[in-house]
Amino acid sequence: MAALLLADFVVTLLPNEGSTSVQAQQAATDSPKFSELMHRWNWLAPLWRLGIVRAGVDGRTPRPDVEQAARALTDDDHNAALRPLMRPALLDDPRLLLDSLSRDLLRGGPDPAIAIPVSAGLDRFTADEGLLAARPEPTSVAQRAEMRLAQVHGRFSAPILTQAPAERIIELRQSLDEELHHLREMLDAAAEMVTEQDVDFRPIKRASGALAHAFEQIADDITRPDEDGVSVKAQHCTFTLVSLPSDAVVRSSLTAARASGMSGRRAAPEPVKHVGRLIALVVKPLGDAR
Repeated sequence: MAALLLADFVVTLLPNEGSTSVQAQQAATDSPKFSELMHRWNWLAPLWRLGIVRAGVDGRTPRPDVEQAARALTDDDHNAALRPLMRPALLDDPRLLLDSLSRDLLRGGPDPAIAIPVSAGLDRFTADEGLLAARPEPTSVAQRAEMRLAQVHGRFSAPILTQAPAERIIELRQSLDEELHHLREMLDAAAEMVTEQDVDFRPIKRASGALAHAFEQIADDITRPDEDGVSVKAQHCTFTLVSLPSDAVVRSSLTAARASGMSGRRAAPEPVKHVGRLIALVVKPLGDAR
């Protein structure tokens, strides 16, 4: 929800990428879980139509990166500690992959055979395309291990909608267009500075303060119940700008697997890797939603 407001646009993995409408209808028939996922995602349709949510950038999608990550998790001896969690057969059975991916998205990501390669592939795509990754406040062992790999560059706070229909998100984006545009410019500038020097966060804090002030002026109207009587909720959050190795998901998953005492063939010594850097915003809610 934070990304849908603050970001210029959001890229995600489309489970049935490349399918025609007829193929998508057939997939929904063949996979009840995919059908259920599409029903759950239906509220996002206006955001897809406007390009606020997208399946890729300039014709490139995360799907190849996800597939490459999945193969590396099963074939690379340095990832041997994670091998017992993987299901290589998924890549060879499109119908099984679609069903498993849809099931995991519906349940919130508890299947490591899906969650780890998808997250790792999305991160690689994000780093290669120069985008910002969105991260929740770390709660799991793997997430906390990942944050130990992170370099913190600064924090700011801003309000977001935590519960709202797509039309209300679009309305708020339009109402705060000038303030959001300025904050995005400051974040882009900070992301460019991350690999070169210390980040001056004062412009970001001024921009986020202006956004918060503008939000407060319209908060009562923007949080009015929607036409169906569903409540619309807003909440202040802190955003922490961090940089991570682009393979942080795999590294932290290996740490979590070893900490859990998982069995499996002993991993080879960790090689020195020249990996890219991933820039991310970690979102932490503050207080209760209003």
